[in-house]
Amino acid sequence: MRQIVAVGLNLILLAALYVFSRVQGGFFSWFLFYSASFLSLYEWGTSAFSLNGVNVDCRISTHRLTAGQSLQLECQIERKSFWPLLWVRLSVETQSTVANLPSKWIAIRLPLLSRQFSCRFTLDNAARGIYTFSAVSIETKDVFGWQSLRFEQPYMERVLVVPKSITVRDWKPLATELGGAEQTIRQRTEEASSVVGVRSYQPGDRLSRIHWPATARRHMLQAKEFERQLTIHLTFVIDAAVLSYATLPGQTFERALEICASLMRYAKERQQRFTLLYHLGAPCLLPTGSSDILLIRAMDKLAELQPRESTPFAVSLRRLDSLAAAGSTLVIISPALTEEVMQVLTSVRRHHPIEWIIPMGYADVSPATQRCVQQAAKLGVRVRQVPATTMLSQSIQAGREGLGRERY
Repeated sequence: MRQIVAVGLNLILLAALYVFSRVQGGFFSWFLFYSASFLSLYEWGTSAFSLNGVNVDCRISTHRLTAGQSLQLECQIERKSFWPLLWVRLSVETQSTVANLPSKWIAIRLPLLSRQFSCRFTLDNAARGIYTFSAVSIETKDVFGWQSLRFEQPYMERVLVVPKSITVRDWKPLATELGGAEQTIRQRTEEASSVVGVRSYQPGDRLSRIHWPATARRHMLQAKEFERQLTIHLTFVIDAAVLSYATLPGQTFERALEICASLMRYAKERQQRFTLLYHLGAPCLLPTGSSDILLIRAMDKLAELQPRESTPFAVSLRRLDSLAAAGSTLVIISPALTEEVMQVLTSVRRHHPIEWIIPMGYADVSPATQRCVQQAAKLGVRVRQVPATTMLSQSIQAGREGLGRERY
């Protein structure tokens, strides 16, 4: 509507100048008319042809990366018209769970007569979280700034930035005969070292278990006896309660996720069964396993996780205890080792071995937490304190109680 009004007023102005020039005559009056006509043609051409046939092709470098890596977005702009563009502003609308991130990525180009040009955006040292791209737009103006033109195109992309993980060495989780470990039988018959003897064949045994040399010697079916080994079953429990981190530095929660990611990767590399369990509005429990797919899924969950749970962790822990597999070792990562939590641990300890990892150093925890650490040790809960993710291996080495524990 505004454009129609502007065109109408422009035509009226040109008509008035033409009549004035015809009546008045002279150089100045005709100069005004021709100047106004030239400017009108330029403005009409800018409005009609500047963004005519524009197409924006955006390509993102990856849809999944690790915190600290770089994310790149390249946009190729093509247009059909040769109409000159003095400048163009390209905006990509973004949303993110990361605080202090701009809602738009903006780049300015001077295409002039170019029909093709590109813009590249780079996000260095990407923080953990979810990045969503919703639309890309192009804006331009005429030389005088009298009119503004805009072209918008949907662009839907979602990028996950998972927590960093480091290499962990010499971690031996708590395990007992009743909990934290399960006896399994190696089924790989091609490994001769796993066969420790033979026994009489029993109905239901697989044919692959038949030991043919022993069968030939004894003239009766003999089955292989395999070496038994302990398979650790770990349940990683993440504290996502807002009260647990309200008075702590922002990197405390990020450190907790990095610790969890590192230990899950360690468990997967050693074929230890693990799962991820947390409470955020409702309990969330992943299937148990030791596959690459499970690790990727758990990492994606950690990328989305934020400390927004309103329920205190002591209450959530009581609910999560009933969901964890009986006998599995609970690896709880939380700074909230409080008196209320200690009351819950007394009952949880009956069903599970517990390892508690505090994502803080000895000097950073309160005296009340230090007393709870001592009480937890008396219950048989192994407590580790990790002041930095890079010190994780040093903090959880077998036979040690973590940095700072020796000072109690």
